[in-house]
Amino acid sequence: MHNIAVVILAAVCGLIGGCKTDVPQTSTTKSTNTYAVVVGMETSRFAGNCPGAGYDADRMYKLLCQYTPNAVLLRDGNATKAAVTAALTSAIAKAGNGLVVFFYSGHGGSEPFGDTSAEETDGKDEFYCLYDTYMRDNDMWKMIRECRGRIMLINDCCHSSTLYRHPNISLSKAVRLSAMSRRDGNSFSMLCWSGCPDDTYSYGASTGGQFTNAILRHFDSKKTYDYLWNEIKSDKTLRQYEDPQRTVIGRGFDGKAIFQ
Repeated sequence: MHNIAVVILAAVCGLIGGCKTDVPQTSTTKSTNTYAVVVGMETSRFAGNCPGAGYDADRMYKLLCQYTPNAVLLRDGNATKAAVTAALTSAIAKAGNGLVVFFYSGHGGSEPFGDTSAEETDGKDEFYCLYDTYMRDNDMWKMIRECRGRIMLINDCCHSSTLYRHPNISLSKAVRLSAMSRRDGNSFSMLCWSGCPDDTYSYGASTGGQFTNAILRHFDSKKTYDYLWNEIKSDKTLRQYEDPQRTVIGRGFDGKAIFQ
């Protein structure tokens, strides 16, 4: 949303519908060092309604529960900034050198909060719209920097391609692929899948977000992250509405099967 035009954006997000998509069934052993936080903001006191966001979250939560016993679902009134921050911070701490998955479906925003550093190439901060307020990309980056293993962000919302706020995002792909260092000298890997660039919109309706529907259409637990992404990126239905984005930091996802 531009300038927090929540009412306008709510209308836009409800214009385009996706097809009903069942949750893929997989046969896998659950990982005890994989943690997941799933957020669905269908009804927000701060940002209004976003049709289909709850449906997205329910399906993604059901899917992730096939991989881990450590999945948390936060919807609507339960998804306050404090609750989301606590859940993600806890997941990162408990996962250790394992995998953390963060999924968000709802409204996303972009505002010139006064951050004009080189870290924000568009001069704006992007943010998640939670139940009671927003959570800026700056806030997300502080949590990500505490990760000791791998973290995957899946953002089905507007203005979402840099909702992790990676410093020096303008650097070349080769530089961004090198592992990021933590304060204690160790490194972590991050993979971010987003529905659209920072200056555009994601679309959905009660039948789900176009981006989430595309992920579930092509999902197969045997596929690698790269293989699945290439299918999502070239999905003809999705590309009618939006241009999905990917950012890779480190090599922790190379050659691995999805959510493994």
